[in-house]
Amino acid sequence: MSADVRVCAACGAMNRSDWRTCQRCRRQLQTAPVAPPARGRRASTTWLIVAGTTAVAALAMGLPSSREAASVDPSLSRPPAASDDAVLERPTVSTQPVEVVLTPVTKEDFARAGESAYAQGQMGVALSAFESAVAAFPADPEARNNLGQMLVRAGRVTEALGHLQAAAAADPDKWTFRFNLARARGLSGDWEGAVADYRTAAQTFPDDHVTLYNLACAQQKLGQHADAVASLERAVSLHPSQSSYLLTLAVSYEKLSRLPEAVQAYRAFLDSEPQAKEASAIRARIGRLEQVGVPEGAAQTTSAHD
Repeated sequence: MSADVRVCAACGAMNRSDWRTCQRCRRQLQTAPVAPPARGRRASTTWLIVAGTTAVAALAMGLPSSREAASVDPSLSRPPAASDDAVLERPTVSTQPVEVVLTPVTKEDFARAGESAYAQGQMGVALSAFESAVAAFPADPEARNNLGQMLVRAGRVTEALGHLQAAAAADPDKWTFRFNLARARGLSGDWEGAVADYRTAAQTFPDDHVTLYNLACAQQKLGQHADAVASLERAVSLHPSQSSYLLTLAVSYEKLSRLPEAVQAYRAFLDSEPQAKEASAIRARIGRLEQVGVPEGAAQTTSAHD
């Protein structure tokens, strides 16, 4: 249901946007929904605020109970037995909000609430929404993946791994789950696990250059430069305009003492990014490689990223 409500001009009660008659005083409502006044933290994409690991929520709004709402035909401008005189003679009704306890929401509701809160920078609200989704739907891989990703963003990688592993186990052929798990493994320092999961992700989505690049970076971390070159050459062929791939490829070429190819890759990077912040250092390195013919020092590997 929409988060918009109609505020009754007569009694101030907040009614659902699809109701035409105030459910407190029975007056006809305005045509257009009116946003309710701010009440502390605002719900993001649904009409509830999720908190903790509960699967239900409560809103303090001037709405009738669900049983009362069900007895009213929303297509009528006024309930059948009501009249102007009856409304005027109706006893004074308390204007205190009535708490409405909602039934458990769907996993899509939780996901939308969490994503909206995250987009607004409300990290705590977003994390709470994703935790609630897992509590309500523990077997759902999307809920597990969302919570795992949120925990990674919060810097809680160790906690995230269990949820990301559960998501990948529940749907082994889904690229997103496997890629996210691989990235979390790398962040935790488990580069062997990262390589294994990036390989699986690459098998699922073989023409994805981002997966291949991240696989190569993980392979570099393990010193597997021959494998990294194969991954990077494929990534470059799929996305030749991505200059960072060329720079990373040059590093592995140099590690393998394939110096002419390293120089060529470095030059291709400079052609693409002549004003890059590392351009001067790369030009100097090319000069040393061409003069001496051997790599100088240990080239720095790049870090995998999403």
